[in-house]
Amino acid sequence: MMFTEMNVNITAGKAYWGAAGLSSVSSEAFAVESMNKWNVFDKYLSSVGYYEGKSEAEISNLRDTMENVLLRSSCGIDFATGKVEGYSFFSGGDPSKELYSYEAQLELESSAAALLYFSNKNLSGEQKEQFDYLIHKYYDYTSGIINGYQSAEERLYAAIANGKQVSDDELRAAGASNAQIAERKKNAYIGGIVHSEEEQEIYKKTLRSLFFNMTQSNQKSIMALVKETVAKYATKNSDDAELLEYVKNKSEAVFAHISSYWKQIMRLG
Repeated sequence: MMFTEMNVNITAGKAYWGAAGLSSVSSEAFAVESMNKWNVFDKYLSSVGYYEGKSEAEISNLRDTMENVLLRSSCGIDFATGKVEGYSFFSGGDPSKELYSYEAQLELESSAAALLYFSNKNLSGEQKEQFDYLIHKYYDYTSGIINGYQSAEERLYAAIANGKQVSDDELRAAGASNAQIAERKKNAYIGGIVHSEEEQEIYKKTLRSLFFNMTQSNQKSIMALVKETVAKYATKNSDDAELLEYVKNKSEAVFAHISSYWKQIMRLG
């Protein structure tokens, strides 16, 4: 799948691949740099002299910001075992929390749009065209990793949803509290949801449109719409306000991370 909304000149981009401007970047760059995908973009910017004339503080700030943008799509996602130095797929360096599949897609759409925001504000001409092609390659490569991905919790919830149903009385007899039973029901409901390809594409395009329209003045309202989009998708358009709020709360750390790096990148210019 292609990140087509960027209007990247793919033909020109392929001509650049491995040519002078991208001589330091191979076709397997994003696999090689699986633990820090910003390295691919950073090497390109260095090779074309983007950092010339900038202070060490400016360069360091840019690198720290962009590494944060790509953090949750860089940690260990390229290995079949799902574990790298104790970190899980899409863990963002936190081995205790894998992203759910819908959160991983959210991070991909947001990070690609944030990279494009930087490109639109800071690059022009051939530099921008080549950088945008790298965004396309990043999106395309990471989409392949996300395809079919599920966190361990998602697999567990699916097993609960599709397994033998246990009554509330049986759960209470086993020592479960009413709150635990209610949470189990929510997770089982979510675990039983299967999305069609069409629903998946609508979810991606909706998120993409929201992030493409992000500005400093509307960030708060856009993020509110992002949260609604994620909750509605995860629950398959449920009208249960309590369930929707439950999903939002479970993803709050992801929303906070995205809001944080968008604020950072907008301060870059």
